[in-house]
Amino acid sequence: RERGQFVFFQGMRRSLWLYYVYGALLTSVVGLGLFVKYLVDLLTGKAFSSRSPSPSSSSSSSASSRNAVTDARYLRYGKHLSFQVNGILLHCVRNNDKRGEPVEGKELVLLLHGFPENWYSFRYQLEAISSEGDYDAVALDLRGYGESSRPMGAGEYTCKTLVSDVLGLVEALGYESFHLIGHDVGGVLSWCVAKAAPKMVTSLTIINAPHPRLYYENFTIQQFLKSSYVFFFLFPFVPEVLLKQNSFEFIEKGLVENRSSGVINKTSIDADDLYLMKSPLFEKENSLTCMLNYYRYFLFPCMFYRCPPKLPFSDSKESDCDDDGDWSSRLNVRTLVLWGAEDKFLDKRVCLHGVEDLVSQVEVKTIDDCSHWAQQDRHEAVNEEILAWLKG
Repeated sequence: RERGQFVFFQGMRRSLWLYYVYGALLTSVVGLGLFVKYLVDLLTGKAFSSRSPSPSSSSSSSASSRNAVTDARYLRYGKHLSFQVNGILLHCVRNNDKRGEPVEGKELVLLLHGFPENWYSFRYQLEAISSEGDYDAVALDLRGYGESSRPMGAGEYTCKTLVSDVLGLVEALGYESFHLIGHDVGGVLSWCVAKAAPKMVTSLTIINAPHPRLYYENFTIQQFLKSSYVFFFLFPFVPEVLLKQNSFEFIEKGLVENRSSGVINKTSIDADDLYLMKSPLFEKENSLTCMLNYYRYFLFPCMFYRCPPKLPFSDSKESDCDDDGDWSSRLNVRTLVLWGAEDKFLDKRVCLHGVEDLVSQVEVKTIDDCSHWAQQDRHEAVNEEILAWLKG
């Protein structure tokens, strides 16, 4: 072993195709089981439901439909805006009525969500940051999610394209610098944004997301098993077919119902919250494919393809890196990492071991009794840490 890893796995780590082969073997077993379940649901009429289930007040994890409560929550957390950025429309929620200009005396805080969520997953943070009065908080729907545009194709979800989206939105909002907060997929993207434009990012907060280089270097068999769903998502068509079952029930199962992976604090997400995170999947075509494209064209190449990976956008005008984007150099951005201790998808050691060598000023804080969905699960503790970090 070297750094706790099996020798054969270290060799395997150097080849994208070997990853794919091993992943295919593992996920084909899972996929077969899901496909059998799909056939059963198809025969019983449960598969391919294109509408959200009826409202239910008996369970916090039951999916709801549009009602006065969901309408009020949709409007509660800020102004809904769309900006033409990087050739598409990006939807975001801003905690004031300004559109294309900065708020005098306030600092921009930009929040990037993960899979399979949207801007609404940061509702608790929008409210808490707004109440401080010193910040212009904006929660973004990443391209392919929520109410943002859903372009198709591999080139639409590369690292360079996604980073350009974020920096373009900051420019559209009228700011030259900003605080960045990201969770899950949005957390990996936040690492890339900070590396691409460190002089623009005042502070960085990562919530349960791996550092791209460390995830690659520290990868273990245990993490391989935990993230086997990533390899399943790489297959064309099949994930879309299976995940559409029963009105996209995988969302409530992953976020709430599943005892091992769902939120521990079940009151943090109720039926109306689930509706607001699921409704775009029913309303817009190709929604699920666009969401899965992040794994196919961004996460997998970004974290597995080569080491040390040069950022794909390092030669673009958006980057002001002095080192041409090499992950081996230190990131000079104040960074806070918040980690839900009960994360069943990511191993903290794999994701963060050695982060002090790659980030010049970093603090890692663990939130006990908290799942992968930390900003919702233990939102009060997360808000407290974020506000303290923003104030510096």
